[in-house]
Amino acid sequence: MINRSKQGMVEDGDSSSVNRWSEYGSIGSIIWSRDFKIGIPLGVAFGAIPTFSHAASDGAVAILITFAGVLVAIATVVLAAVTLFAALMSPEYRVVLESTRGGVKGAVRPYLAVALVCVGGIITSLAAALGWPALPDHSSWLRWLTFSLPASFTMWAIIGSVQLVWLGNYHIERRAELLKFLEDVRRRRPDSRSA
Repeated sequence: MINRSKQGMVEDGDSSSVNRWSEYGSIGSIIWSRDFKIGIPLGVAFGAIPTFSHAASDGAVAILITFAGVLVAIATVVLAAVTLFAALMSPEYRVVLESTRGGVKGAVRPYLAVALVCVGGIITSLAAALGWPALPDHSSWLRWLTFSLPASFTMWAIIGSVQLVWLGNYHIERRAELLKFLEDVRRRRPDSRSA
C-alpha cells in the first residue's frame, strides 16, 4: 500500500526499505520498490511455463512478441501521462512539488523508471523472440532464462503502471486541494480590502 509522508511524497508502505536504500539514490529506490519486488518473482515464475509445457514452448515466439507489444503500449501511456503532467502543472503546484523531497524531478522519476523498464523489456522480448527458435530443446534452463527475462520486465512494467495510476490519482487530489485553497484565498481577498 502506498503511504503519504509528511513531505507530501508518495512512498512504498515499507518505510524501513525506503530509508535503508536511500543511500543508493534513485537506483536503490527503483530496485527495492514494490513493483520490482512483486514483478520480478512473478516473471521468473512465469518464465518456467515454456520449460515444462511443450505447447507453451511452441507458442513462445508469439508470446514474446506480445510482451513487446504490451510494453510498447504501456510506454506510450506513460509518456502521454508525463506529457499531461507537464502540461497541466500550474505555477502554484510546481512550487508545492519543488518544496518536497526530490522536487519536480522526484515526482517524475517513477514515470521515467516505468518507461525505462518498458524499453528494457521491449529489447529483451524481441531478442528472445528472435533467438527462441535457435535454442536447443534439451536445454530447459536456457529456455527458462530466455523466457523469464522478458516476462520479468513485462510483469514489472504492468505492476509499475498500476502504481503510476495511484500516483497520478494522488497528484490529482493534491492539485484539486491546492486549487480549492487558492479559490478560497481569492474569494476572501476582496472581503479583507473592503473591511
